[in-house]
Amino acid sequence: MSETLDNTIEQQKRPTFLTVLCILTFIGSGWGIISALAFQEPLMKEYAGYYYWVMLLLNVGTLFGAIQMWQMKKIGLYIWTASEVISLILMWVVIKGFVAHLTGDVDTGDSNLDSLVSTAANEAVASTMNFALILGSIFPAAFIIMYWLNAKHLK
Repeated sequence: MSETLDNTIEQQKRPTFLTVLCILTFIGSGWGIISALAFQEPLMKEYAGYYYWVMLLLNVGTLFGAIQMWQMKKIGLYIWTASEVISLILMWVVIKGFVAHLTGDVDTGDSNLDSLVSTAANEAVASTMNFALILGSIFPAAFIIMYWLNAKHLK
């Protein structure tokens, strides 16, 4: 009888690694919710005002998914993963479009200089934003992998 009780308690225990992932997600999702509400960039808001509201909803989705995983429910993994993947796709689509919008032609009055400044600005902005997008995708991709490695513990 006591062996059965010990096995049941052991099966319900949350692995430490999953606990750490959930805590980090609580912090990240909370920060994402605050950022979406408080730190709206005027140029980005003008270009894609919906971006912040959709990111707010997706951060609420990741928070809800993490709460479900904290309770050892596998549905949380699906909700969290869907929210995270959609936010990654949205980030790439909106930021790439925003960069294209920002790197429009420069008008200095001299067509040769305009072309040179525009080309240099386009290359600098595009390469910086591409680097930021790649760097900004590494952590979510790593978390997706780490959460799915813990899927076997969820019910």
